[in-house]
Amino acid sequence: LLSHLVELRSRLLKVAATVLLIFVPLVPFAQRIFAFAADPLSRVLPGGKLISTDPVAPIFTPFKLTLYLALIIAMPVVLYQVMAHLTTSSGTI
Repeated sequence: LLSHLVELRSRLLKVAATVLLIFVPLVPFAQRIFAFAADPLSRVLPGGKLISTDPVAPIFTPFKLTLYLALIIAMPVVLYQVMAHLTTSSGTI
C-alpha cells in the first residue's frame, strides 16, 4: 500500500510540475488571453463591456483562465500519468 501511495504522489507531482511549467510562461499574457476569450461576448453585450460582481474578479479571472489553459495544454501529460498509474496498479488497462 505504501509503494502505491508513493507512486501516486510521484505522478501527481509530475502533473503539477508540468502544469506549473506551462503556466509560468503564460502569466505575462494573462490579460491578452482573457481579452481574446472575452472578445466575442463583449461584442454582443450592450455597452460592449463586461462587469464584475466581485472585487477581486478582474484580478483573478485572467489568471484562472490562464491556469485552465495551462491544464488543457498539459492534458497529454496528465492523461499519460493517469493511465500509467492505473496500469501499474491493476496490471492492465
